[in-house]
Amino acid sequence: MDLKELIAASSLNLTDIQVSQADKYLNQILKWNKTRNLVSRNLRKNDLAEHFLDCAVLEKHLIRGSVIDLGTGAGFPGICLGIIDPNRELTLVDSNLSLIQNKYCLQGIQRTRCLVKKFGKQNHEEKQNNFNGF
Repeated sequence: MDLKELIAASSLNLTDIQVSQADKYLNQILKWNKTRNLVSRNLRKNDLAEHFLDCAVLEKHLIRGSVIDLGTGAGFPGICLGIIDPNRELTLVDSNLSLIQNKYCLQGIQRTRCLVKKFGKQNHEEKQNNFNGF
C-alpha cells in the first residue's frame, strides 16, 4: 500500500497538508539516500510509508510536551511526529544531521530544532561520574 492508502486504513486523522508533507518527506529520503546512507538502499517508498505510519502512531501514546529524538538519522520518528503534531516542540539530535533534517528544521516543521551532537564513550563516562556520589 502507498502512503495515502496506509493513512486511510489507519486510525490517524491527517489533513491533506500533513499527507503532502509526509509524502514530500519520504521523497526527500529516497532522493538523498542515493548519495548518503540515510536508510537501507533496498527500501522502497512503500516501505518508508509503513515506517512513517509506525512512527506516527507513537503520537497517540505520548504525553503532552516536548520530545527529543536522539540519534534521529533520517528523521524517524522525530520528523514524523512533527508532521503529525505541528504544535509539539521537537529537538532532533544526531552527530551528522542530514540535509533532510535541516530542510525540515528550517521550513517544513515550525516547532522543530536540530542539534549536531556526538554522543559516545566520553559522554557516558561523564554521566557515570555524575552518579558516583549517590
